[in-house]
Amino acid sequence: AARSAQPAWARLKPVERGRILRRAADILRARNADLARIETLDTGKAIQETLVADAPSAADCLEYFAGAVAAFNGEMIDLGGPFAYT
Repeated sequence: AARSAQPAWARLKPVERGRILRRAADILRARNADLARIETLDTGKAIQETLVADAPSAADCLEYFAGAVAAFNGEMIDLGGPFAYT
């Protein structure tokens, strides 16, 4: 699914990508209780931990990158060898 969606994602302007990431963060926060229960059932973590850490942390991460996306300009930093970061 990710591979087939990538060309459309690449065509989006950074501002639109940021909007999508913010919306995904909003959805994670709105469904936090359900996601926490699923994570607890899946991993055995305490519900108190999954309620305050797992889904909220994912939402925080999406919001960070939603804001950072406008700062990316495609500049590559040559680290030598097969590595590169933008």
